[in-house]
Amino acid sequence: MKRNLGKFDRLVRMTIAAFLILVVLSNYVLGAWAVVSVIVALVLFGTAIFGYCPIYSILKISSLKK
Repeated sequence: MKRNLGKFDRLVRMTIAAFLILVVLSNYVLGAWAVVSVIVALVLFGTAIFGYCPIYSILKISSLKK
């Protein structure tokens, strides 16, 4: 796995993931939407931690500075 996410992209993903988890924990989103929000947050957090996005890889995109 070659990294394809830059620092800013990773920061944005972590921020969105934290926001989604916060929304679910505050009971603002319930039911199926809460489950979807947690799954999306986990995917965003995972891609941010590893610095690799499979969709970016398929589309040949990289936000790393050259």
